[in-house]
Amino acid sequence: MRISSTVLGTGVAAFIVVAVALLMIFGLWNDEQSKVPAKFTTGQFAGLNNPSDIRGSYTFEDIEHYFSVPAETIAQAFALDTSQKGANEYKAKDLEELYKDIDNGEVGTDSIKWFVSLYDQVPYEPEATTLLPESAIRILADLGSIDETTATVLTARSIAINQTYATSATQEHDVASEEMIIKGNTTYSDLLIWGLDAETIESIVGYPITDRTIKLRDDFSQKGLEFSVYKNVLQEALNIL
Repeated sequence: MRISSTVLGTGVAAFIVVAVALLMIFGLWNDEQSKVPAKFTTGQFAGLNNPSDIRGSYTFEDIEHYFSVPAETIAQAFALDTSQKGANEYKAKDLEELYKDIDNGEVGTDSIKWFVSLYDQVPYEPEATTLLPESAIRILADLGSIDETTATVLTARSIAINQTYATSATQEHDVASEEMIIKGNTTYSDLLIWGLDAETIESIVGYPITDRTIKLRDDFSQKGLEFSVYKNVLQEALNIL
């Protein structure tokens, strides 16, 4: 059965309106909103700050304040250089730029959420593509926040840290042409090739696309936007094509 472009366009538009509304309701649409995190409202963790509400704009100092995870510990977990920039000055979204060249997954704000949840031993379900540095897993194990079984499971979703990932080194762009899965090296051109029209993309990101060759992660980082939030909305729009 063929679906007319009018019906399809209406469906995509309706989805975008609902998605944006939900993001705004849950405080995720603009990561510059209030830095007071939401709390767990039910169960044994009721009243505690919920790591799932950590925004890309949170500094490590904010995270230390609200979640009692030392800024220095976070910096060590993600192998960040604190000789020129203090650990408390780093923001969660900085990881998206520092680890932008990883092809088999992502280290970013969601990794921070995951690490904090494990450190505080509270529940959190990371995105399927989220990775943790091996150094983060070692710290969690040494602190007793995770047991050996959990450490073994986490190892399957870890990445060894080297200088390449922690710098701005570039890699050859490789498009997952058949998968239509947005990754760190996905460009606006990829989205267009996959069938997402420019009008839809611009309605989601909220600004006109002037460079179709730029990576989404780089563009969002430059504009102070959280990659994982907008990536999810764009991915859902792709999924209904």
